[in-house]
Amino acid sequence: MDLSGVKQLVVYHLDKSISTPFAVLPEMLNSLEFEGTDRFEFSDSDDFKSAYEALISSTPIPTTGGIDARWGIILVGENEEPLLSAYTDSFGVKGMINGKLISFKNPAFLRWLERRCAT
Repeated sequence: MDLSGVKQLVVYHLDKSISTPFAVLPEMLNSLEFEGTDRFEFSDSDDFKSAYEALISSTPIPTTGGIDARWGIILVGENEEPLLSAYTDSFGVKGMINGKLISFKNPAFLRWLERRCAT
């Protein structure tokens, strides 16, 4: 993916200790529907690159089922359009990339999120 058109990286996080009556969908996470959801914004191209590299190095593969999204990122373009969205559960096992359900072979994406957005 060409990251030259990325203007901003937005990260959402809902701690796994916050109980919800149902699985958290990505759009719920983005809308800050649950009290305690954090939002972080980054505008440094190094952050765009390292987030994308962590996502790819997690080796996402297509899967079925659902997701309880506890972390998510959106790479935002110059015209405020989302260029990429990616979500993971609190274990770095299941996720979603651009609306497609995936499984991660390793938790590199989750580890990047935890390191970069320690709360």
